[in-house]
Amino acid sequence: LQCVELPPLTKADVEELVSELGRASTSDAETLWHESGGSPLLLTEALRRPPDITSGMANSPSSAEFVRKSWLSRFSSAQIHTLALLSAFGRPLTREDEAGLSPETLDVLKQLEMLGEVHPAPGGLELRAPALGETAYDQGLRASERAELHRRIAASLRSLGNVDGELTLHEARARIDVPDEAVLDGFDALM
Repeated sequence: LQCVELPPLTKADVEELVSELGRASTSDAETLWHESGGSPLLLTEALRRPPDITSGMANSPSSAEFVRKSWLSRFSSAQIHTLALLSAFGRPLTREDEAGLSPETLDVLKQLEMLGEVHPAPGGLELRAPALGETAYDQGLRASERAELHRRIAASLRSLGNVDGELTLHEARARIDVPDEAVLDGFDALM
């Protein structure tokens, strides 16, 4: 197996690519760059799609979502859960956080790093394309799985002695009967 490193494209690179291909406007290029995290693979998939006939744009947020869902279908269930975990954390995953993860999750994290979906960043590991993690969280997991994910994060934070607002947020999101929006509204009211 040979691994080829494809660094993310900058916003200017994406604008130039989209301009040369004549597939979208500059504002569409910015959306594509943001949604893909600059991932050359996600951008290639997005630009392969035919133009969005309803809006007249070559690509729209709805087509970017389609690309993310299509891309997500290439991952195993364990990889989707790990992408969702990183998205649910809402910040880079630190070495301290990794200490609270199971060996299986750490193995999958390494796989995702080899695939270029996760990369080292200041403060820890983070998703290359945050929108892909959000799609994994929203579309790849049932409500009960999202709640279990937040229970696992809360347990890990608790074991590490983290008892601040981050723990409270994950404990609240672990309740299946409370939609994320209501949790966030309540959390914002507390802050």
